[in-house]
Amino acid sequence: MALRDHYDEADVLDSLSWVDMSAEGRISRLASLYLDNEKKMERNHNRYDGPTLGCVRIFVKSVYEPPRGQGQLTYEGVLAAIPVQRKLRTERSGNKPWVWERRKLSNRRNSVARARMTVWTHDRWDKKKINANIECVGITQIGGCRIIAIKGAAGNPKQLPRFWVQNLATGEANVVVVEGQPINSITHLLTRLAPVSALRGAFDGKSITFLFGGGWDIDGEFVPWRNIRGVYPASMAHRTAGDPKKKEA
Repeated sequence: MALRDHYDEADVLDSLSWVDMSAEGRISRLASLYLDNEKKMERNHNRYDGPTLGCVRIFVKSVYEPPRGQGQLTYEGVLAAIPVQRKLRTERSGNKPWVWERRKLSNRRNSVARARMTVWTHDRWDKKKINANIECVGITQIGGCRIIAIKGAAGNPKQLPRFWVQNLATGEANVVVVEGQPINSITHLLTRLAPVSALRGAFDGKSITFLFGGGWDIDGEFVPWRNIRGVYPASMAHRTAGDPKKKEA
């Protein structure tokens, strides 16, 4: 397969996005993008030995179609600008300011969730009790409550999704285990908890409020959460079962 077979030519909309740039800025940006994609060029070229006019032409035409009569000037300009951009990158990489390395957002969320609750389940042979790995999919405040949502384990009915909910006014907190497949966001969790009347009411102008006490206020009427498997008080938050029996609710 030839190198050009790995690159589709840019369409009109792709090219229009470059129109407002100066010619010099466009050349520099194209050269920088070439360097970003050079590894792909190396993988797909049988004998890649650095930028050539042919390689530059194929790449540039995949992101920008120069106006008629300006193609050759554009390709030659990008080829000349690539060494300049490469040198700038080398210089900048040696002058990066030292900063504290921040952990990924997902890791920070998981640390917060693990500090609030623990999920106990069994190994695949149902013999040994284990502390399950938990994945936090979101932390938010809504309806005067703080919510920390746990995904649950895909394909594992022994580790249901759950959430920590705390009344910000009183400090009271519970861990609520939710029926069903894993959740992937706070919105997904709220949809799982919401009754049909709440979901329909959201599109019909009704006042809908999330309540700490296990339900929703829908235009002044209390409607309980759906799909609840069990509720643990905060004092038992580190002793929650992956798949509690309904009587533990």
